[in-house]
Amino acid sequence: MDSLKQNMKRIGGAFCLPAFVFNSFYLFYKGIRSDFFFIFFLLTPLLYYFLQKLGCSPAASLACAVLIVRLICALTAKKLLEQQRREREAAADQSAPQPVCYFSVSCLRMVAFSVFSFNIYPIYLSYKNWQAVRNANGEKHIVPFFRGLVFSPIYVFPLFWRMHKSFAESLKKTLLFDVFAILYIAVMIGAVIVHQLMITQMNFRLFNLFMLLQIIKPVMLIPLQHAINLHNRSVYPESRPQKKLLAGEFVVILLAITMAGMIWYRTGRMSIRRFYRNFDWPTRNIIINTYVFGEGYEKICADYGYEMKDYRKAFERIYQKELADLTHTLQEKNMTLEDAWNLAGPRFKHILSRRLEKDMTDLSREMFGTKDSDTKQNMRHFCSFMDMSADMVIRRQLRK
Repeated sequence: MDSLKQNMKRIGGAFCLPAFVFNSFYLFYKGIRSDFFFIFFLLTPLLYYFLQKLGCSPAASLACAVLIVRLICALTAKKLLEQQRREREAAADQSAPQPVCYFSVSCLRMVAFSVFSFNIYPIYLSYKNWQAVRNANGEKHIVPFFRGLVFSPIYVFPLFWRMHKSFAESLKKTLLFDVFAILYIAVMIGAVIVHQLMITQMNFRLFNLFMLLQIIKPVMLIPLQHAINLHNRSVYPESRPQKKLLAGEFVVILLAITMAGMIWYRTGRMSIRRFYRNFDWPTRNIIINTYVFGEGYEKICADYGYEMKDYRKAFERIYQKELADLTHTLQEKNMTLEDAWNLAGPRFKHILSRRLEKDMTDLSREMFGTKDSDTKQNMRHFCSFMDMSADMVIRRQLRK
């Protein structure tokens, strides 16, 4: 393969595109882990598809995709050649295996990242440590992507066992590490079991226990990370905990932000569903109307600079019977109107307000819009009209 590579570098001293592309991928494959290579290799068709969606021609899309991939190879060439040199030196001295220098970060950074990333960061730590194991003595059969990211819970015990053997040589005492490694695995298994029971049996009382186990997990990792840092300093005195944020850690941050947004969104949706399950259609309609006519319109008009004076009073007078029925219904459920809205969650009111505001701006534009008027001016006119004609507007909306 090496002779083929050398022969393809030049053909008659001229530039050869096939040799150029071949050497790029060959050197990149030789320089990095195979799992990363295949992910990187898939980048070309993905870029080609994306560029075509943007409207580029097939030829331009293919050329740009290949050139972008080749550019990344060129930018990483120095690092890859240095890695190849270290691999050759390690292979030349098979009689003296190198001790593993595990991924080292401060304990505070580890705990902070773990908590704020919803325990995604320990998975990244597992990946980096398997990467360190693979690179230490060239164990090419180890694929960090699968062991550290995809099947992290399965491979956590083999990783701890390798660490135990490393620490037994460098630190001599491994009791504290062994105890907390076992506790971490127990807490991790316990969290999975509690989560499954919570979902399958619909027992949401276990949620607090699940969250407690999730908070305990990073605490269990503190002695383990401390042992890693001590081991690294023992075998490599110049070793220090990582201070710069790595690209993978930025990815963890982005995933954590995405997950937080999804949790917030799903929590709001679950609250709304709970609200709809607890009340029949007429009761839900009355509760929603108490906000729309009692608060919603007033708040929106206030945001646009108009204070309503008579709208709420007119609504309470016209809707008096329905409000009395609602009070009776809520008393039977041992609830107040505030309890009903707490059941729906704050997101529900936000959704209602957004829809109301959109409808109001559309109507104000139709009724009062001119070439010179703006949305704020139209809305003030519209709010004034609603306030002055409160009885008519409310009765028409409620069809009374």
